[in-house]
Amino acid sequence: MKRISAYLSILIIASCQEQTEKPFKVSDLEITWSVTENLGGTYANSWKISNTGESTFPASGWTIYYNQVAGVPVPESLSGSLQIAQVSGTFYSITPTGSFKPLGSGESTDTDLKCFGSAIKVTDGPTGLYIIFDDQQAPQLLENYEIGPFLQPKQIHRSDHDRVPIPTTELRYQQNKDLSVISASDVPPVIPTPEQVIPGSGHFNIPASLSIGYQQGLENEAQLLMDKLSTTGLVVSLTENLDEAQVRLTIGFYHQSVAENYRLVIEPEVIRIEGSDPAGVFYGTQSLIALWPLDAWKSAGGPMVINCQIVIDGPRFPYRGMHLDVSRNFQKPEAVKKMLDIMAFYKLNKMQFGLTNDEGWRLEIKDIPELTSVGAVRGHTEDELDHLLPAYGSGPFPQAPDNHGTGHYSREEFIDLLKYAEARHIEVIPELNFPGHARAAII
Repeated sequence: MKRISAYLSILIIASCQEQTEKPFKVSDLEITWSVTENLGGTYANSWKISNTGESTFPASGWTIYYNQVAGVPVPESLSGSLQIAQVSGTFYSITPTGSFKPLGSGESTDTDLKCFGSAIKVTDGPTGLYIIFDDQQAPQLLENYEIGPFLQPKQIHRSDHDRVPIPTTELRYQQNKDLSVISASDVPPVIPTPEQVIPGSGHFNIPASLSIGYQQGLENEAQLLMDKLSTTGLVVSLTENLDEAQVRLTIGFYHQSVAENYRLVIEPEVIRIEGSDPAGVFYGTQSLIALWPLDAWKSAGGPMVINCQIVIDGPRFPYRGMHLDVSRNFQKPEAVKKMLDIMAFYKLNKMQFGLTNDEGWRLEIKDIPELTSVGAVRGHTEDELDHLLPAYGSGPFPQAPDNHGTGHYSREEFIDLLKYAEARHIEVIPELNFPGHARAAII
């Protein structure tokens, strides 16, 4: 009987130990970061860590990592139970000090500090939080994280001179209540607004099949127009016989004296686009696309017509540009092409392409493969031998599908992008940063 009692006692003790040693679940860790006030050159903020689960969050043996643009702590302000350190650039770590106590179920701890700079909105806060336990060495995302609301002027004002009010739904309503829908007649038919739009009489009936005729040298412009109009379900063909075509592309407007100008003439039987050069003709095709009935793009069916009119236009500025930075946040070739299409539709002609920076090198150089095998990959690392540290909240996992810090363009992909842009009369201006902002290349 004594043996049975002893055996039962051992089972009970073992069972209690199993419950006590139950591992802590990261999903039970709730973190809130809040701004208290901006102080002119620094700002007061706080971290709150809460345990919402049943197991105890340990007092040591873990590190939290995150990114923040303006997050360098003022050293003398760190007096709580957390140690916050700048690892490199915008990458920071949080570790417990000796005064940090284990957090039981429902318990929390707050740490107040000051950081250099200012934080006046949600996007100024920490991003990409994850935790690593010393005995596991595997990063785990901290998904129960939120940024406290900005409800007081001292939270959104950098100094006494700021007068920006707290953005609330009531404020937005008051600011917008006097807006009204303008009449259709006041809406410009094409954006940017053309120099001249001369209304005509009648309309052009869009047939089920359409032929595009083009002058020699305008094959590219005709092909792009055909590709676009074909997406509406039209059967579109190309021909070099201008007299037989319903849409005719030619050079000659303004006797080629003014670059990139065009005239779009829509008549009951024919549409003519005359340009001073291929770029001008291309912009004329973009204006035609803008005038194409909206229902056609929705595949609504039924008769489609375009009002007869004459559009005369040309750019007011020779440089009409956009800037795309893929070093900080990588964009796949498909996304770049989508941006080029939108630029072309609005007749923009220059794309500054940020391919290198501290946080990533995005262009393959075959003789220096480490530029992309290391410099185009971001994730958790202790030594940066295989890849770069996380940045802009790209997270700890180098090859995660949603890691916008990893990626590069092969030589072939880059050439394809250049050709894609050139066909749409867009000049790509590669941006390669040296000697500053070259950390990715140096690593």
